[in-house]
Amino acid sequence: MHLSNALGVRPMGVSGMMYIQCTQCGTINKLKLGKTHRPPDSKRTGVGIFNVNTKLAAGMIHSGIGETQLNNLLSTINLHCIDHKSLKGRENEIGHFIEKNAKTSENNFLIEEAIGSLVIGEPSAAGSEDGIKNGLTAITEHMFGNHTFCNVSWCGGLTKGEAYKHLNLPYGKDLTSKQLKADLEKIFQNKLLTKANQLSKLSSSQANESFNNTVASKAPKRLHYSGSASLGYRV
Repeated sequence: MHLSNALGVRPMGVSGMMYIQCTQCGTINKLKLGKTHRPPDSKRTGVGIFNVNTKLAAGMIHSGIGETQLNNLLSTINLHCIDHKSLKGRENEIGHFIEKNAKTSENNFLIEEAIGSLVIGEPSAAGSEDGIKNGLTAITEHMFGNHTFCNVSWCGGLTKGEAYKHLNLPYGKDLTSKQLKADLEKIFQNKLLTKANQLSKLSSSQANESFNNTVASKAPKRLHYSGSASLGYRV
């Protein structure tokens, strides 16, 4: 067979099947333009799934873009665009493994990161049981205007007095609901305060900022991936 005898290519995503006619017998032979695979539970026969199409779906998820942006890129570099149905199939295929690996990582690190974020205000609280106890108490009291347990390194209420405004509370004012305060105390003081010794052995939460930036790059809010199943694969 010679490439010069090729009759054409049947596109399959960004890869495809090339048809070449034999000059001796006239038989038309099919030539795969890449490696293929099949899902473990698949009983179907045929060409199979081109590896490059699955990798393309993984790259789309990893880079935080969608079908429109991906096909715009492919058309710009003169490559065949992948069909919506095919791309969704490859996204579901690779998404299963992404979620599986993410779940394993989550089980190992999520609890440690979440509890580590309770080291508020100052990294020096890490390793100090008394510092953790003081911090847990300050979480609730600070929001309700009691700055007795706060530290001047992070609490503006100690330096500005009545002129202080909270950055993340409505109108910058202190919370006043007694019921809300009671509910917060049940969480931070009744449940977590008894585990202050364990919490003091965890690290700072500064890595959370990097994680939040990663999430924003994989699933930008402006593209509303939260309205589709692909959000679970991206985040």
